[in-house]
Amino acid sequence: MFARLKKRIQEEGGNVNDVDKTFITTGGGPGLASPVNKFQGSPFTSQSSQHGKEWPDTDSGLSSAASPNSQSSEDITSRENCSREEVVSLLHQKTDQCKKLELKINNIKGKKAVEKREASETKKENGLKQDLQRLEEENKKTISESIQEKTELRSQLEEVEKLKEKFYKQEEENDEFQGLATQELAKIKHLLLIAENELSKTQAYLEEKSQKLDESEKRTNELESQIAYLLEQVESLTVESNLLKEECKARAQAVETLTIDKSAFEKRVIELTYAVKQKSQHVSSLESSTAELENNHVTLQRNYDLCKTKMTKTIEEKNDLIVHLEERVSTLEQRLNDHGLSENDQIKALQSERDSLEKKLSESRQQLQEVKFTWSDKITHLEGQISHLNAKIIEDSEELSGSQQAANLEKINLHKQIEDLQMKLDDAEKRVSENWDLATQKDVLHEKEREQHELLLEEIKMKHSETEELLLNKIDSLESQVKTGLMTLEEVKFSADQTIAQMEENEEELSAKQLLLERKIQSLEEERNEIQNKLISQENEYSAVLSELQEKTSKLENVETKLEAVEKQLDAALEELQAVNIEASKTKADLQFCTEEKDRLLLRNAELFQQLQSLQQSQQVEKMEYEQVLKEKSEIYTALKKEVEDNEVTLDQYRKQIAKLEAQIQDGAELSSELILTRNNLRQLEETLNDKNKTLKSQQQKLIDLRKTLQKELKVQALPNDNLPPDNRDSSNTPPLKRKNNLEQSVNISSSLNKLPHEAYAKSLELNHMRTHSDLPVHATDSFRVKADEKDVNFLYLKHVVLKFMLSRENEALQLIRAVSVLLKFTQDEQQMIRDTLEYKMSWFGSRPSLGRGQTAKIIPPSF
Repeated sequence: MFARLKKRIQEEGGNVNDVDKTFITTGGGPGLASPVNKFQGSPFTSQSSQHGKEWPDTDSGLSSAASPNSQSSEDITSRENCSREEVVSLLHQKTDQCKKLELKINNIKGKKAVEKREASETKKENGLKQDLQRLEEENKKTISESIQEKTELRSQLEEVEKLKEKFYKQEEENDEFQGLATQELAKIKHLLLIAENELSKTQAYLEEKSQKLDESEKRTNELESQIAYLLEQVESLTVESNLLKEECKARAQAVETLTIDKSAFEKRVIELTYAVKQKSQHVSSLESSTAELENNHVTLQRNYDLCKTKMTKTIEEKNDLIVHLEERVSTLEQRLNDHGLSENDQIKALQSERDSLEKKLSESRQQLQEVKFTWSDKITHLEGQISHLNAKIIEDSEELSGSQQAANLEKINLHKQIEDLQMKLDDAEKRVSENWDLATQKDVLHEKEREQHELLLEEIKMKHSETEELLLNKIDSLESQVKTGLMTLEEVKFSADQTIAQMEENEEELSAKQLLLERKIQSLEEERNEIQNKLISQENEYSAVLSELQEKTSKLENVETKLEAVEKQLDAALEELQAVNIEASKTKADLQFCTEEKDRLLLRNAELFQQLQSLQQSQQVEKMEYEQVLKEKSEIYTALKKEVEDNEVTLDQYRKQIAKLEAQIQDGAELSSELILTRNNLRQLEETLNDKNKTLKSQQQKLIDLRKTLQKELKVQALPNDNLPPDNRDSSNTPPLKRKNNLEQSVNISSSLNKLPHEAYAKSLELNHMRTHSDLPVHATDSFRVKADEKDVNFLYLKHVVLKFMLSRENEALQLIRAVSVLLKFTQDEQQMIRDTLEYKMSWFGSRPSLGRGQTAKIIPPSF
């Protein structure tokens, strides 16, 4: 009996130690879960369900502990669309919970088995005590009756000794069986240790691979940052190309203004020659007057043709502007649509846009060449006209000897002016050629850099794909190794269960044998009672019986010593049970910690969801603002169209006035005064033109400054959105491009207005100046105030520190508490509260600090 108790206690002690080892090796702590494959959730749940069926009388704590397992399975199914890392972390947590539940089930089984064994042992001890008392009473009786039964006892003692020998043989067999069982348990323990060592090795290997994965992720992040830098360079190059285009347009406009000035000077020369002819030929014949009238008619036709050509050019330029703006709007819409695509599709869209821009560049180059050819032809034609006029002037000078000197002086002045204009034209052509050369050089450099960037992008993509393939292969190999390790563990568990079942069967057989022995002992006791009745007649052999009784008492003392040893073993088993209970309490604390971590994750998810909603709302507000800006710009464009039409009407009026003046010119008396007035008016108009040009230059500088600030804002807006998804980044970067395009539209409209005649252009500038000053304060001033606030050093430093505090880990955030509290003027209590929460997040078994409840709570409550 006591040998069987020893055997059971040894088995229980081995199982408890194995449980402790497995818990220490596999668990390691609540925050360090062993890596498990994502397809291993089902065997653990099935095992837990099997244990639930075998032990239906478990405590209510098991049901409460098993409920997170079902909830975890539902969480895993609901989060299949999440990223791979989140799924792996959830699986780690769920496997740890399953293992802890299995350990709880095994501990409860052990508790129940120990309680049953303790009850059976107490019953047996009570029975032994009663038997001992009864034996003592019977021995007292046998002392009186031993003399009579001496002879019969000898024969019966021999039979009893035979039975004792049989009993000792059975005990030896039981001891041998116990030794075999202990050997088998040692083998099982050895296999479990081997499996645990393999698991530790696989864990180390998985940690190494996870480190390698982190390194590869860092490399990919670096490569992505390089790609972003290259894309920024491409954007800067496109901006430079646009600036060069604008410079070319400005230079072309300057050439056009110079040609207009040249035509004006030619008109002035013709008018002066005509006045001289009128003064010298008042008394000439009708033929000279008719010739002069014909010449006037020709000049008027030429002026009319020039005005016609100018108006047609302005209309064509307006149409070109409209087409250009429509193309830009279409490109912007394509960009907005392309932001929702993948990275490869976006790169393809950018390449297509670049090809279209290159085509437009080639077309603009061809147009510039054509303009050059046309202007060269016009210049030659004008030079021919000038030579023809010079010939006419020489012929008239022969006839007009009195006015030769004045005419010669005026001719010399005019020639000087013409030479100055030619010098200006040559300088302008040189500048245009230099700008053209610079544009070609920059195009070549841009193409070279683009090719280099494309090569770098291809290399980066190849490296990224190779690293992804290597990582996937390594992950598959690790998953297969983990599967094999788990299969071996399941096999070992199955073999251990089989051995335990065999041991239980052997115990049942031993209990049956013990029942047989107890029956035999009862029969022997009945025979002994008969012998005791016979011992009354045998008083002579009393001394021998006393010696035998002394031997029996010594044996009883040995039995008592054995009982004391068994009691000590029971005490040790109880201590082990207490240790197991302590470990179970620790596991409960770990479960509570896991649930708290789950609550934290849910809180973080809720916060992220709220941030996403706020970002979406801000994006919608920005879209509305940009749409309003576009509407305003379209209204400005329509107003400018109306102004152009008004200018055309004023041009018609001026033409009528010119016709009237030409009719009045025939009245020679009023010519001189009107010429003086016209000259004064021309001088005033030139002065106003110079002033307006200065104002235009200042406005252009302001526009350039605005562009620079917009570009800086674009770069700054791209920086703080690194935790966001790519769609939000694209949507935040697109609207400032609309502003830029609107600025380009205003510049192009102002350049087109430069091509109008001087007086109409001056009036249009005054109107635009008034409208821009009336429209700007509503939107521009507010935006500049916001930008000035954002450029403040204190605001930028606060933004930098808060971003670091929110994106850093707990250890780094503890160091930043002081800086954040100084910037945001936190009190000592608030600083201590932040420090306590961070330390609680870092600790495993810390207590949550009090952060208030209800409306006074200083945290966001969980959504569930």
